[in-house]
Amino acid sequence: MFADSGSDDEKVSGPGEVLLPGQQDERCEVGGVDWCERSRERFEGIVGWLADRDAGALEHGEVESQLQARGRELLRCLFGDHLALRTVREERLDGVAAADGVEHRAVERDHERPLASVFGEVTVGRLAYRAKGEANLYVADRGAEPAGRACLAWGQAPGGDGVISGLL
Repeated sequence: MFADSGSDDEKVSGPGEVLLPGQQDERCEVGGVDWCERSRERFEGIVGWLADRDAGALEHGEVESQLQARGRELLRCLFGDHLALRTVREERLDGVAAADGVEHRAVERDHERPLASVFGEVTVGRLAYRAKGEANLYVADRGAEPAGRACLAWGQAPGGDGVISGLL
């Protein structure tokens, strides 16, 4: 699912440096699209706006204010792109069980939920672990909440998310 962009550019590492999977090429593709294309386009838009004569006519405070808003949106977009990449890379686990011990052996892709972040709302995709007559479990939600925030999927959340007791 990940593919090299075909460029001859090589990433150089220092002596003894080992590149981990995913670090080898930031140009990797997800579904045939550069994983952070939206963010790159947004960044180029900001650069273009700063170079525009209209921005040059603004007072410093106004440029600063607009740059802050556009920069925050860029960060939200980067975070969303990163979460989308995590979604594609999420691996199916065996032995997922609810707190009551019921195993969830069926797995579905393409489940999403909104996530409030310090940059604004983003969408988190994840695998749904299913068992007939039971609420879905979302193992990836364990790491989806920013530090200091409770993750709804660990309780009985709106939408039927269940409690995960662990992996068998």
